[in-house]
Amino acid sequence: MKRWVDRLTPDFKWSSRSNPWTDFTWGLVGGLGWLAASVGMIGLLGGLHFALGGNFTMSVLGLAVISLLLNATVQEVLGRGYIFELMRRRAGPGWAVLISAASFTLIHAAAFRGNLWPMLNVFLAGVLFSLIRLRTGGLATAIGVHYAWNLLVGPILGLAVSGRDLSDGWRLLQLQGPDWLTGGAFGIEGSMVVTLLTTIICLAVGFLGCRKSFRAAHVASAVHWRRHRLNLGSSRPRRTWD
Repeated sequence: MKRWVDRLTPDFKWSSRSNPWTDFTWGLVGGLGWLAASVGMIGLLGGLHFALGGNFTMSVLGLAVISLLLNATVQEVLGRGYIFELMRRRAGPGWAVLISAASFTLIHAAAFRGNLWPMLNVFLAGVLFSLIRLRTGGLATAIGVHYAWNLLVGPILGLAVSGRDLSDGWRLLQLQGPDWLTGGAFGIEGSMVVTLLTTIICLAVGFLGCRKSFRAAHVASAVHWRRHRLNLGSSRPRRTWD
């Protein structure tokens, strides 16, 4: 097992472009759109309202900007840089998406407190980040989406991020209503609305953006196994007649 893992050099490619900041910026835009759609739908269903309160301080915001960027980068390098690439090369992109999403869910396991719905949403987020990684060929876009979501939900809107308060008392929006709509103590990441929207986005990115990657991987896998069988056949000792 150790030899199987160590033979692979981790892939930390930030982008398939010459300028990874372009992909990172598109990730920020995508994260903003994902969150805006989620918050908008929850609001239309009566799950939140404006409730300005607390003290907004630039020092807390500045600390959050840096710490959340580091957090998103480390998680994406581990999940979509090492684990994803390891599984993609050894088992194909489908397993790479699932295993890296499962590892992402495991990182947040302590925050679920036995609640399966937030666990499902975090897993779907991991699937989305993995599909973005597969589509773009680098980590920058996934980091941007991940970072934008956490920064906007916590320090900007004042909502819980994975069950944690990152706003230091600041609040722009307040959730109200049943847990299926608001996510309860876990925050909007435990909402069924987020489940629906994230599933739709995953399907769109997967089918529209990653079909060629999955198809190419399927062909490559078939070729690999055909060569493997041929090699086995050629390595068998031939029977000789005296």
